Formats: sequence, structure tokens, C-alpha cells
Amino acid sequence: KPNQFCEGAAEFSPTYDLTRFFFGWGQRTVESAYEPVLDFFSLDKKDVFKLRLIDEKFYHLDVSIAPLSLGHVLVNPGAFDDTSMRNIYEALGSRDMAIELTPEEGHHFSCNCVSF
Repeated sequence: KPNQFCEGAAEFSPTYDLTRFFFGWGQRTVESAYEPVLDFFSLDKKDVFKLRLIDEKFYHLDVSIAPLSLGHVLVNPGAFDDTSMRNIYEALGSRDMAIELTPEEGHHFSCNCVSF
């Protein structure tokens, strides 16, 4: 739809257990695409956490956060605003479940990975 542009899978990430999801917006996807994505996947708002990407170098969610085993996520804090970081901690149930990259690690795109 007009004004509801979502670039796709690079902006939508599940937690490892597939019970919660992250929706990235701010660089290549607009925030107004959130509700159509929820509708398309028949998801409840309480299970999908909006994350605003604030640095143009980190243009997609998949280069800024990565789900890991046992419920942890690898996250580049420099890619997100403060509200988004709080949303990440809320989705995980604890700040301890977020493994935060240093700025140098973030600039090496360390979140652009696959966990088995």
C-alpha cells in the first residue's frame, strides 16, 4: 500500500523460540508498515516489538540484531534508539538475555549471522 513500504524479511526477525518478533523500521521500511505486517502474519501486537533503526549504516534489522540459541540475542545498541533497546529487553524478559556489541563489533556487521 502507499506509505506502507516494508523491504521484507530483513526487517522482521523472530526470537529463537518463535514466540516473539522484532519489526525494524526507520531506514528502508516505514513505521506505518507495522500493522499490515501484523495482519498479514495474523500476529498480536503484544508479540511484535517495534525497533527503530537510527543509523544509516545499519539499514536493516538483520545487520543490527540476531536471535541466538537459548533465547539470547546479539544486538548492536548503536543501531537503535533508547525506546527500541527497552523494547528488546522487554521482549527477552531480561536485559541479561541481550549480548550487546561494542561499536567496533557493530561496524563489522557482527549481527549479520546465523545461529544453529
